[in-house]
Amino acid sequence: MVSVFYCDSSALLKRTLSEPESIRFVDAMDLWLDLGHVFVTSVLTVAECERALRARRARSGSQLVDVVAIDEAMTEALSGVAILDITRPIIHLAGKLGPQQLRTLDAIHLATAHHHQVQAMVTYGDRLALSSEFIGIPALRP
Repeated sequence: MVSVFYCDSSALLKRTLSEPESIRFVDAMDLWLDLGHVFVTSVLTVAECERALRARRARSGSQLVDVVAIDEAMTEALSGVAILDITRPIIHLAGKLGPQQLRTLDAIHLATAHHHQVQAMVTYGDRLALSSEFIGIPALRP
């Protein structure tokens, strides 16, 4: 059976940045893609990933933003992932869904996943993982 997995930016950035969980995540995603599973994310993830990549570059001491390198990293991070729009119903749902301590951007991710009836949330964010489980969407951290 094909499953639809929602990935947030904390997961997708592992495809392009060297982090402790990167190899495990890339291997798991490759396996899931080979099995025919579908990956989705919110258009919000596009902005989050680009900002994170720019911030990482700035922390490395570079004063210049290498647009080509960031575009390549974005392509790698989002390859094979369907980008979902944020609609008015998703925004309204984000205001109501999950526990009170969930931050707004994570609430938008959660509402998008819920609205599109995904089978799992792939995230390395503690609040989003707990909130996802809270509403019945299993959280995965390969």
